[in-house]
Amino acid sequence: MTLQEALARHNPEDATANNALGAALVGAGHAERGIGYLQAALKARPDYFDAHYNLAFALAQQSDFEGASQQFRLALQLQPQDANAEANLGAALAQLGRFPEAGSYWERALQIDPNQPIAKENLDALQKETSPQ
Repeated sequence: MTLQEALARHNPEDATANNALGAALVGAGHAERGIGYLQAALKARPDYFDAHYNLAFALAQQSDFEGASQQFRLALQLQPQDANAEANLGAALAQLGRFPEAGSYWERALQIDPNQPIAKENLDALQKETSPQ
């Protein structure tokens, strides 16, 4: 019996199991399949930080950066001190061309964790791009 079959048979509304299965599918490069499980996790438990975070990654993999940014924002409402969510929200916003807003999230990520690599790299690149020559 696969994990999907076990979940469907025993407890299809289990937020933790849906999140774990969705995240595994996203991590294996199957974002389109993982999204349904992540949405099921959030339906069962709307305040589930990990499911919002994982859904944001799945949406970003499908180039839905608006949807990804919305999910990262919801994750940050639940855990406002998460440097990774701040940095990834900035990355999603940058993909939408919203560079000043992205920069503010990268700065916030670095306030929380001065070594956050996504924020460091992207903020450095943004500053080089916008500084006078």
